[in-house]
Amino acid sequence: MREIKAIMWKELMQIQSRQKSVIVNSVCNLILIGMIGMMRLLSLRSSGQDTKGMVTNIVIYVSIMCSYMALLTLLRFWQEKSNKTIETLISMPIGVEAIVLAKTLIPVLLACVIGFIDTSVMFLSVWILYGNIKISLIYVIGVQIMFTILVGVPYSIINAYAMWCMDLTYSKMVQGGSSFAYIAVLGTMFINNNSDLFYLPRVIAIVSGVLMAIALVMLIKFDKEKIVLRFLD
Repeated sequence: MREIKAIMWKELMQIQSRQKSVIVNSVCNLILIGMIGMMRLLSLRSSGQDTKGMVTNIVIYVSIMCSYMALLTLLRFWQEKSNKTIETLISMPIGVEAIVLAKTLIPVLLACVIGFIDTSVMFLSVWILYGNIKISLIYVIGVQIMFTILVGVPYSIINAYAMWCMDLTYSKMVQGGSSFAYIAVLGTMFINNNSDLFYLPRVIAIVSGVLMAIALVMLIKFDKEKIVLRFLD
């Protein structure tokens, strides 16, 4: 337990040391994704399709994309290789699985916080646009937290396995998949006209189920010897 706390504390200190860049990235992501979301809302409003369900879903799209980008900014599994600290880390008297989960927890929790702030800003923007409460802030934040935890944790495990155990080609493919997922969600926001309030939570549940299954397999396959040999290549 002491080792896990030490890893989490180290993660927090590393994030704090680059606090300025994290804030700048988060603000830029919010501006870019928020503007795209507002363009979509204005488009729906001009065509009279801005129902409560549609507006809520657009805000959820913005919220989860901001959380996702925050998580990508905060995850630093590749850093152990560049700093040459991987051997020290895995020499701790705990399993690799515990190390990976400990390194995952702080980025996921902070992504939840950043997503909460971004959601609140987007909620305020919608309130200014419509002059009344068009969506439920509590509901949107609930979906955002659901996404960040249920998708963020297994994604982080997959990312760790790619960085620590896979060849460079495969690890780059995982990174490419992350970019593709961002573009796919962004594109879906523009073409999806589903106003069902439970549509996105259902999609998140399905995606998280698939990612969790993959992450569990990778957790089982983590091996200290394989990691050391991979970093010696």
